[in-house]
Parts: sequence; C-alpha cells; structure tokens
Amino acid sequence: MRILLSRIYTPCWWCFWLVCIVTAANVGGTPALTIRAEQVQVNRFDATGLLGVYIRNTTDTVVGYQFWLKLDRPDIALLEEAFDTAGTLSSGWDLVHVRSISGSGVDAMVVGLANDITREGAGAPIAPSDAERLLVRIPFRVQAIPDSMTDRTAKV
Repeated sequence: MRILLSRIYTPCWWCFWLVCIVTAANVGGTPALTIRAEQVQVNRFDATGLLGVYIRNTTDTVVGYQFWLKLDRPDIALLEEAFDTAGTLSSGWDLVHVRSISGSGVDAMVVGLANDITREGAGAPIAPSDAERLLVRIPFRVQAIPDSMTDRTAKV
C-alpha cells in the first residue's frame, strides 16, 4: 500500500513544483503599469515650471489612480496644489485632485477618477498601451537659489 501511494503522489509533487516555478517566473516579469515623472530643466530666471507625469499600462484599462510625489530638495523647488490636464489622458475626467499631505509643497498626492467606464472620448478610462503617455502635469515653483549653490538638482 505504501509503495502504491508514493508512486501516485510523486508525479503530483513534481507538477506542484513546476506550477510554482512557472508562476514565480511570471511574477518577476515586466510590470503591467508604470508611472514616471519626466526630467525637467528650468532656466534659473524662471519662477515656475510643469512636471509631466507619464503612464504605461500594458494589460488593463485604468479608471482611476492615486500616487504620491515627493521632492528631495525643498530648497530648490516646491510642488503646487494644482494640475494641468489639457491634452493629457486625464483630460475631462470627473475628478482630478492634487494636495500636499505635509502642507508645505514638498509633496503632492495626486488622485484621478474617470467618468463612466463605458464612455469614449474626453473623460474616458485609459485603454491599455505599450507606449508611455502623458497622464497629468503638476506645476512647481522654483525657489530663490543662491549663486553659491553648486548642486541645483532636485529629484522626485
């Protein structure tokens, strides 16, 4: 009886481990959704700028989003609690809201919610695409930078 059971269960264990290995290989693949803030260069005499945020979603429709931007150098720039959706994927959405969690402009929580998911055109959900597309623009304010400052780079 023991020999018979071990012969039956041995192939099952091999199948179990094969499924685990294949599943783990798929989990470590390319991400299905990425959000990236663009690199922006600003003239030292400009007081403001726009930070473009891009999205790439390869597998599913996006009907809403929430992400948090945080600056590492508040002495160089501060994020505004505003947004620009003209010509972006968030154009015409029912809800787009930006607010600073800290209240100091060092960070910005960005939330967006599309209109009816069956609607097409302006306000429609974001369809899957392999291309990186502009999601929203967040304005920022450039601080007064002294001439003695050598590193004038802020990262989001």
